[in-house]
Amino acid sequence: MALPSTYTVSNGQMVLKLEPAEEGGFLVTSPFDPELVTQANSLEEAFANARDATDRLHESRLTGKLDSMTAPSADRGNEPVRGCGAEWLDLLHTCEKLLLAGLRREIGPDGDLQTAYRRWYREQMDEHDRLVAASYDRLHAAFAERCDAS
Repeated sequence: MALPSTYTVSNGQMVLKLEPAEEGGFLVTSPFDPELVTQANSLEEAFANARDATDRLHESRLTGKLDSMTAPSADRGNEPVRGCGAEWLDLLHTCEKLLLAGLRREIGPDGDLQTAYRRWYREQMDEHDRLVAASYDRLHAAFAERCDAS
């Protein structure tokens, strides 16, 4: 049986797509953020590098240094995203702008936007972690209940 050429993996916090790279290791992308592109030699390294790349993308978006409509990929280089991908990327940028506008309103004209963004992002990750932990606990309890019943 032939192995698939791409793998979609999740650690409960991120979903990544891994494609074998010609030079070895994997090209790592995200189906939810077309601008996230990195490389790794292992699954653990893929998640660590993707987390780092995500943080850098957030910083870039926060400072306005990433406003092109391009998404690098192995087969497209730096061509502009077209079709549904462009719409998705446009939606992603619009959501980011709305978030930053809301944070600016919250902190006022003299507030530190970068600190406000980091606080918001940390709160989102904390909430995500709580939801994942609660889901795991419910799944574990249901599994234990079924095992006890048999």
